[in-house]
Amino acid sequence: MTKFLKKLIFYGGLLFVLLNLLALGSFWSLRQSEFYKPPFAVNQSDLQLDYIVLGSSTGLTTLDTKLIDSLTQWKGLNLSMDDTALPTHYLMLKHFLENGGKIQRCVVAITPWDVANASPTIGNNDYRFLPFISEDYIEDHFTILENEAWSPLTMSKWVPLFGLGYYNTEIFYPSVIALAKPTYRNRFDNKGNYVYPDLGKSLKVKTPKVSDYQFNNPYLEKIQLLCQENSIELLLYQPPMLNQHQNTSKTYPMVNHSALLNQEADLFYDDIHVNKRGREVATKEFVKQLLK
Repeated sequence: MTKFLKKLIFYGGLLFVLLNLLALGSFWSLRQSEFYKPPFAVNQSDLQLDYIVLGSSTGLTTLDTKLIDSLTQWKGLNLSMDDTALPTHYLMLKHFLENGGKIQRCVVAITPWDVANASPTIGNNDYRFLPFISEDYIEDHFTILENEAWSPLTMSKWVPLFGLGYYNTEIFYPSVIALAKPTYRNRFDNKGNYVYPDLGKSLKVKTPKVSDYQFNNPYLEKIQLLCQENSIELLLYQPPMLNQHQNTSKTYPMVNHSALLNQEADLFYDDIHVNKRGREVATKEFVKQLLK
């Protein structure tokens, strides 16, 4: 029995070490690539930019940085990431700056329900920052927002297998793709943009629901302070929404397009995402207001 236990411990320990090395290899592969937005943000040949766009799927699909650059002669990236909120936007800005990024302007695409959330939690896609878990600012972000004592994100700094095991399909298989093709990007182009097709759900125009912003999310102030510390101009952007209008607030500098396309359902993919044609209209109008 003693001999069996020794062998079990030895081979079990060996397997544990090998799996952790596999996890570290997966993190390394993704860190060198452009597969997800966090490595894409810092693996650019030139990190001296005029602006970046931060946001969730609404920021990702509304502001076309290629079109903005062509109209302004600026240079920018869309670093928005789907299924995220203000804490992730803050982390993305921090991540970009910590890795040598320099910008003059930071455009943050917001949603009314996100800025009103006084108790934000970890983003569903924050695991995409796992390749950089050795950085203190990444670990701090996970530690602050995660409530679990043995969180797979936080614990990955000490036991990488936690993250690989929990997010296996989102980490391991992409790392294999990244190893074979480092410049492959997961649903965004070389400027960080993604767009929904013109054909979406059958939508109807209704009388818009009008409401005021409630700025309760502490991460909005964190973003503002981080911008001030780095002499960055902060601009909030409210993407178009169908049948909903937010009154413009003077609390933060803002371009409010909530009602820009309220009567044009054919420019939306769904109630809060514009389609390809809607993106072009919104981006051109955004540039007009920005240049004023």
